[in-house]
Amino acid sequence: ETSSIKVNDIASQIADNVGAALNATNALPVVDRVLTFHYNRQSPKRRRLITPVSLESSASTMSDISSTSINERIFDSEGKTMEDEITAEHCGSVHPESVSDDGPASLSKMVAVLCEQQLFSPLLRAFEMFLPSCPLLPFIRALQAFSQMRLSEASAHLGSFSARIKEEPSHLQANLGREGQIGTSWISSTAATAADAVLSTCPSPYEKRCLLQLLAATDFGDGGNAAAYYRRLYWKINLAEPLLRKDDELHLGNENWDDASLLSALEKNRHWEQARNWAKQLEASGAPWKSAMHHVTESQ
Repeated sequence: ETSSIKVNDIASQIADNVGAALNATNALPVVDRVLTFHYNRQSPKRRRLITPVSLESSASTMSDISSTSINERIFDSEGKTMEDEITAEHCGSVHPESVSDDGPASLSKMVAVLCEQQLFSPLLRAFEMFLPSCPLLPFIRALQAFSQMRLSEASAHLGSFSARIKEEPSHLQANLGREGQIGTSWISSTAATAADAVLSTCPSPYEKRCLLQLLAATDFGDGGNAAAYYRRLYWKINLAEPLLRKDDELHLGNENWDDASLLSALEKNRHWEQARNWAKQLEASGAPWKSAMHHVTESQ
C-alpha cells in the first residue's frame, strides 16, 4: 500500500507538471507556439535544432500533415525519410568547424586539470582505451614518473615522446570520434599545457628546477619553441631563486625578478658570464631581445 501511494504521488506530480507546461504553452501567442524540428546529422549526437516558423508556413505544414495518414511515413523521391533531409539553411545554424574544435579543446582542458590534480592513472587508462597510439601517452607517463621523483624514468618517457612526435607522423592523426582529428600542433600545445599545470603544483623550487631541466631537453614537435621557453625558465630559476643559489655568489637578494630586471641586476653586480648566458636565453625567445648580448658586451 505504501509503494502504491508513492507511485500515485509521483504520477500526480508528473500530471501536474505536464498540465502546467500545457497551460504555459497555451498562454503563449500562436506564433511562438509553432515550432519545427530539424536534426543536425553532422553531430554524432544528432543535436535537435528548434526554429520558429511563420504562420503561413505553419498552416501549410499542418495541412500537409493532415492529408497524410498518421501510420504512414513520408518518403521523398529517393526513398529516404524526410526526417533525414537537412536543408542548407538549417545546417548553417551549427558551424562544423566549431563542432570539430570542441572535442580537442575539451580534451586538452581535461588533460591539464587531471595533471594538475596528479590523477595520472585514470587519464592514462582513458588514453589507452580511446587513443592508444597518441604520443601524449609517454608524456603523461613522464609527468607521472616525475611526480614520484623517478627522474631517470621520466627522462626516458620524454625521449619516447620526442621520438614518436618526430619519427611517426601517422600517430598524429588519431581520430577523435567523428568530431575532428588530433594533429601535431594540438599534441604540442596540450603537452605544454599539462607540463605548466604540473609546474604550478611543484612544492619546492628544487622540484620545479628538476622538471624544467627535463622539459628543456624535450622536443615538443613545434620547432623548438617550447623547449626554448622551458630552457629560459630553467636558467632563470637557477639565477634568481634564492634557495637554489650556492653561497649566494650573485648577491641578488630575495626579490622576484622579471627578465629585464634580472639582466640589469647581473650587469650591475658585474656578473658578466651569467649576464651573457642569460642574454643568450633571452635572445632565443624572440625579437624584443635581439640585441641583448650586444648590450651586455657594451656594458662590460
